[in-house]
Amino acid sequence: MNKLTQKHLKAKFFKLIRLVDKRGYTAKIAARFRKPVHQKPEELLESAEVLTYKWPTDQPKPFVGLVKDNVIFPFWPVFERFLLHNAIPYEFFDVHKSDFQIQAKKFDLILWHTSSSFADQWEAKAKIEFMEKHLGKMCFPSSEAIWFYEDKARQNWLFEENNIPAIPTFVSFSKSDVLDYLDKCQYPIVSKEATNSGSEGVLILENKKKAIRFCHDVFGPGHKVLSSTYIRQKDYVIFQNFVPNEGFDLRIAIVGLNYFGYYRDVPPGDFRASGGGLIVKKALPEEALFLAKEIKEKLPPTYYISIDFLKSRFDSKYYVIEVSIFNRIRSSEQLIVDGVPGKYVFENGDFKFYPGRIWIHDLIMIELLNDWVKKHQ
Repeated sequence: MNKLTQKHLKAKFFKLIRLVDKRGYTAKIAARFRKPVHQKPEELLESAEVLTYKWPTDQPKPFVGLVKDNVIFPFWPVFERFLLHNAIPYEFFDVHKSDFQIQAKKFDLILWHTSSSFADQWEAKAKIEFMEKHLGKMCFPSSEAIWFYEDKARQNWLFEENNIPAIPTFVSFSKSDVLDYLDKCQYPIVSKEATNSGSEGVLILENKKKAIRFCHDVFGPGHKVLSSTYIRQKDYVIFQNFVPNEGFDLRIAIVGLNYFGYYRDVPPGDFRASGGGLIVKKALPEEALFLAKEIKEKLPPTYYISIDFLKSRFDSKYYVIEVSIFNRIRSSEQLIVDGVPGKYVFENGDFKFYPGRIWIHDLIMIELLNDWVKKHQ
């Protein structure tokens, strides 16, 4: 067994453990025996210099509310470093408390790396929209951006409306409509939950019999969601055509004119496009970069977006799997070309590579502040 296969099997084993052990007993036991984790050099905050924002002399700085949320690889430590370096006033903001709307009134700009679970998304979408529309606050992410975050149904509507080349997808909240589709579609089909990541909640339905059984489950008691003890997939389906991939998916992340990205290898024989756990960082194909640029321009404005592509074995074209306004950014090297970390910058109609380590979060802050200055001139 080669090392690549071993890594895939290890990743799948631990994912299975997380799905089965709802109460986290195995994680608690493992924590007692786990050796201290030493960060790699590229994961240290000081691995890349903090960027300096050239603040206009005639413009007052915003008072920032920084949400210190509990997520894996949080954004707030890098945001805080940027704020300190650029002498931008801030306070930590506990947005989860009952008096959040009172506390929010003292801030001009609110930064919140929202988590992606069902409950977290319900809270974040409700509160960000309230703070923007009723309190007049500028938020990251915006209500327009978070509307489609971690929601595959809403993303599909945007893809269809904007003629974005995505994997053909059927979304319906009508049982009769679903049964009619299942009578005519080509099998196998892939079923997805609206909110999930890392290939969790993805099923393959090999034939009509299994698909109809799944439909009755969804439009009956609801299909049990593996990643949650309190949510079921109820009264909706998201079906995608089965598109064999070329052994990887490709993620391209964009902030302003800056582009990053990497490949994620798919375990041999796995029908899912992502979630294998093996990241490969190398030069990105120009075709995919231009396609990512076009897609970003068609979607609602965001300060950061990542686009996941699958390359079809049928026609060798790239198709969008999904998009996200947050990722688990754990290092200052989100792109490596010929062994050199850096970024692509779109300029003069083409992409040019610039070497150097950089935290994407700093670029997000610069885009945010540019927008802030424009709105308050």
